[in-house]
Amino acid sequence: TRRIDLEPIGTECIWIELTLKHKHLLFGLFYRPPNSDSTYFSSIEDSVHLAVDTGIQDIIVTGDFNYNMLSGQLSVKIKNLCEEFSLTQTINQPTHYTEHSSSILDIILTTNDNHLILSGVGDPFLNQDIRYHCPVYGILNFSKPRGKSYARLTWSYDRGDYILLRQKAAQTDWTNFYDIDVNKHALNITDYITVIAKQCIPNRMTRIRPSEPPWMTSNIKFFIRRRKRAYKKAKRTNLPWHWHKFRQLRNKVTKLIRDSKTM
Repeated sequence: TRRIDLEPIGTECIWIELTLKHKHLLFGLFYRPPNSDSTYFSSIEDSVHLAVDTGIQDIIVTGDFNYNMLSGQLSVKIKNLCEEFSLTQTINQPTHYTEHSSSILDIILTTNDNHLILSGVGDPFLNQDIRYHCPVYGILNFSKPRGKSYARLTWSYDRGDYILLRQKAAQTDWTNFYDIDVNKHALNITDYITVIAKQCIPNRMTRIRPSEPPWMTSNIKFFIRRRKRAYKKAKRTNLPWHWHKFRQLRNKVTKLIRDSKTM
């Protein structure tokens, strides 16, 4: 549920209240523009204060605050915020960097670090060739009902032989499927159309997992794994060729996802 009552006017933030098995969680996402003044950060503090006043014990605050947590002077405001509202900052790896510098600008704050069982920094996936801005992630110790996977017949309609399909349909004596029961009659025709379609259009059984987006294919997963390996290698060696290889794979994944979503 969107909690607009926790979002001060003029502050770039979103608050969501989640209910998981009778447990309530407030999730706040913020963006602080790099050139904003102290008044803007005061609005952020007011927003967090409103969230704490709801009485909901589990609160997660995340986003791009544009304060480098690796700099003692710049990180003071975030540290004071944590002290005031008993928050724990869990991100300790750079989230923004060039090939010559690094900083922690994106953070995750939590009121209960026992419920945040894992947090970290992912590899960059946006088309950025000079500065890299990485996503942060966290895994909460909350469970929700999981949909069961199931098998479904999928068709590659773009590779179908429709001339052959029309020929098979034209050569069919459709009177053979007649039945006095109209429902049976319709079922006979439908079953036969499915049979000849399978002969003319490539198809296969696919395992569908409801927890995954429908556009996520095995090919995309393969290249995402390659992109992650290339990213780790480029960070470790800092060689231009390895960064170039990472950018190539990142662009490849972006194109595959875009193409899959438009199919």
